[in-house]
Amino acid sequence: KLFSKKLQIENNKLISEDKSLTVEIDFIEDKVFANSFFVRSHFEAEKDTFDESNIQLQEFSEFRKKLTKYLTENGKIGKIFITRDDFSRFALSAVYPRFYSLENLLRSYLTKFFTKKYGPKNWLEYSLDNNVDEKVSKRKNNEDIFSSNNIHTKIFLIDTDDLGNIIYKNSSSNGDLPKLIKKIEDAKSLPNLQDDIRSNIDKHFNNFKEIGFQEKWQGLKKYRNKIAHNSLTDFEETITTIKHIDVLFKFLTNLDREIFKLTINKDIEKEDRIDLSADFNKINTNQMLDLLSDYNRWCYNAGREFLGLKNFMYNWIGSKGFDLSSAWEILETLEKNGKIKIGMWKDKNSLYPDQKMIVLSESFFFKTQ
Repeated sequence: KLFSKKLQIENNKLISEDKSLTVEIDFIEDKVFANSFFVRSHFEAEKDTFDESNIQLQEFSEFRKKLTKYLTENGKIGKIFITRDDFSRFALSAVYPRFYSLENLLRSYLTKFFTKKYGPKNWLEYSLDNNVDEKVSKRKNNEDIFSSNNIHTKIFLIDTDDLGNIIYKNSSSNGDLPKLIKKIEDAKSLPNLQDDIRSNIDKHFNNFKEIGFQEKWQGLKKYRNKIAHNSLTDFEETITTIKHIDVLFKFLTNLDREIFKLTINKDIEKEDRIDLSADFNKINTNQMLDLLSDYNRWCYNAGREFLGLKNFMYNWIGSKGFDLSSAWEILETLEKNGKIKIGMWKDKNSLYPDQKMIVLSESFFFKTQ
């Protein structure tokens, strides 16, 4: 009744006819544990992969549940303690690498999406509510290897539950009263305000609804907690979890690839500002002059023979939260005024592709010293 195959007694052990299952009982010789005993079941599977085709694992999973139910209901045993469960260890260990890949893929996508939307400095402010931000701050010592002033590691301190909330629960105001008041003050119209305070899944991630992201993620969260606490699971729950992970991983992989379409060796063009400038801060002329001076000094110290326009725009303008649209306009004005010139650098040895460069004129140095 407990196992699908016939069991026979050998050397005081119950052994299945195919030798896959062995059950033995050891009584405890201790006055404190009078009338107590261990039930040990040992199982050997032909396949060590965790998938639906592994019928042996499915049979053993059911046997574990039937055995504990039989002992408590039919055997009239008082309290049962499970002190070792290698089936759960095997299942949880098999699923964890999938969880690791999925969670960090979502982190990757969210970082790219909100950095593009709100800029590199402020995107976490728009994504996290105050409670999560406080939790992340308390965990900052957990990430001490790569954390620095220039490396943002906060996203790795956000747990599974709060990571999912960024998609299907949070909004740009996140229920925070000061943020909401600021939104109301800055709103140009009621429709704009209503649109701005909608939840992220309604505002940005409608395609997540179509695959049932919230339902799947909340189910995965339960299994993720079992991994964190080395808890107990069964075959059916594990297979369902793997299926949900595979669906979400494929979905996020496609989104993550599309969010930034990279072209190898493509030089920067003025039109590139369209995709990269939403909600960034506008740069003014004095800030531009200061950054050009810093960039010129950096290139000189690094031994670079020219000031690359693409490197300057992305790594000195965009990375500091300034939008490329206003930067282009100021560069054009500086060029018209004779302060700079946008030219083309050509590698004498033909090892590198031609690329746009910035040439600073004498009047630039005279006016900015």
